[in-house]
Amino acid sequence: MPRTSRTQPPPPQYLTTQTGTGHQVTDRLNGYPLSEHPTAEAAQAAAEQLNTDPAAAIAAARALDDEQTGPAADVRRLLRRYGYGWCLVQSDAAALHSRYQLREYLEAGHLVMVWSHRGLPFYTTPERYRELRIVFQEDERELIPTAVESTLQRHRERLNAMPRSQRYAVCETHAYSVGHCCPPREEWECDWGGCSANAVTKIAGRPVCEGCAHQLAYVSGVSLPRTA
Repeated sequence: MPRTSRTQPPPPQYLTTQTGTGHQVTDRLNGYPLSEHPTAEAAQAAAEQLNTDPAAAIAAARALDDEQTGPAADVRRLLRRYGYGWCLVQSDAAALHSRYQLREYLEAGHLVMVWSHRGLPFYTTPERYRELRIVFQEDERELIPTAVESTLQRHRERLNAMPRSQRYAVCETHAYSVGHCCPPREEWECDWGGCSANAVTKIAGRPVCEGCAHQLAYVSGVSLPRTA
């Protein structure tokens, strides 16, 4: 008899992890903790709620955004929303925020620059920088801080497994490459309004995730209000 292949279900987006002081619920896709809990049972209950209730996940992510304070609070929210584990590649950050102000935040110590081992630059927070395993590499007689790219960049196993012809095809819904749809999730997915744990806005009355909103605004020339 022919073997029937069983597709393993994907792991849940929200997982529990143990820390030195307790337990936390972590967003597996986006690489950051959402909440702290004194017991494993409390953390597991919180994770189950987020996995079964998208509205609760969005509320938790927005609460995390509200906790960001200080001069660079707006950029910290961008790192959370569009990056992985509070790290965002330089080109994406510059597309969403003023390059001049990003440079000011770096000079003031509100942001830190770190590179992947192959030289791809990322912005991150000082707190996240201290957590990374930094290796200094020489670049044109200057030592630069580098880290493993998988700790800086969102994992894209399903995207990378797609044939290139499909990965770079034009998305019929959004009118740009499927490889750039919905950056807060796996980048080939097109799911209007369904990007859980990410703030949702509207274009022409239709709910869309922020990533799709910015991409669509860029393609169509629609003006979007700056997010807080």
